[in-house]
Amino acid sequence: MELPCALPNLKVDNRAAWNALKFHFHAVKPLLSKKVAKRYTPLRDPYAAFSQSAKHMTKALNGSYALARRAHRLARENHNASKQIEVMRKVIATKNLLLDGAKNYLTAEREGREELSKTAEECGQKLESVLVELKKVKDTAAEVEKVWADQKAKMQARYEDLE
Repeated sequence: MELPCALPNLKVDNRAAWNALKFHFHAVKPLLSKKVAKRYTPLRDPYAAFSQSAKHMTKALNGSYALARRAHRLARENHNASKQIEVMRKVIATKNLLLDGAKNYLTAEREGREELSKTAEECGQKLESVLVELKKVKDTAAEVEKVWADQKAKMQARYEDLE
């Protein structure tokens, strides 16, 4: 036999009301504090027990629902906070990777500049030595030109003498 959510109809037999009361009592009792649970000791008269405990049961259920809502809200906030913390950890890890990459780039650039400056100095020294050699070759070429001009003049002089 079904009972309404409010107080049972007085025409309902005692056993159905008693079963409903026991069901509510056993379902709600674990949610209640010991002090409140003592109020729910079943009485001999199920109607009296039901009417006595209906108000307290409603308060207890509302309180337990409020606690459940609060616990759920706190859990949701905790979950959201943990998600935000996880996102921030990923952001920090990404920033650290970017910083490491920038440090590596700057180190490589600095080393590259040092190697480039060493290479430039070596090239400059080689270029100076090549210029010195080129000047020697130019001087030698000028001497050869002089000797060649002298020899040519001598040859022309001999040729003119022979004519």
